[in-house]
Amino acid sequence: MRRTRIGTWVLSLATVLGACSSETILRDPNNPEQFNEKLGYTDVKETTEKMVRSMLTSAPLAQRTDRPILIYYGMANRTSEHFDTQQIYNLVSTVLTQSGKVQFVDIGQRSNISEEVGYQQSGNVSPETARRLGQQTGAEFLLTGDVSSIIKNEGNRRLAYYQILMKLTNLKTSIIEWQDIRESARERIRPSTSW
Repeated sequence: MRRTRIGTWVLSLATVLGACSSETILRDPNNPEQFNEKLGYTDVKETTEKMVRSMLTSAPLAQRTDRPILIYYGMANRTSEHFDTQQIYNLVSTVLTQSGKVQFVDIGQRSNISEEVGYQQSGNVSPETARRLGQQTGAEFLLTGDVSSIIKNEGNRRLAYYQILMKLTNLKTSIIEWQDIRESARERIRPSTSW
């Protein structure tokens, strides 16, 4: 009798643990995904690709023969959910840099660069190879933007509208020289249950 109880307990425990296990599936990030009404990586990728095309084919970048220098000052998240806007910048700056038409000042490395240049000027590095203060290149355009959303709930329906805005501002004149908006809207309908 005792063996039966232990056997039943072990079998029950194995069943419960097996039911709680999860499965990991490798997904291709180039294939569209849509699990719910929220903004996803497919939306971000498609939106950034369209914005980069727009930026490169519009003034002020389309007619340039040199490579203007941009600096990124962030995208505001104006949604009610956590959304990593750095991901948008990473995609945009990578595609723009790979196009060979623009260059970026790396704002994230400024303190490290200042520290390294200070070290090189301390006398510990040969004067022939030491970098000097005041030699960094200034940006011509400021790249900024925001992600905003409107969420509406009504009964078993939920509508999510997202807007991604990006713009290039001329640092000399403060004039916005390029701006684009991309929109996405989705509706989720939960089935009504009646018992």
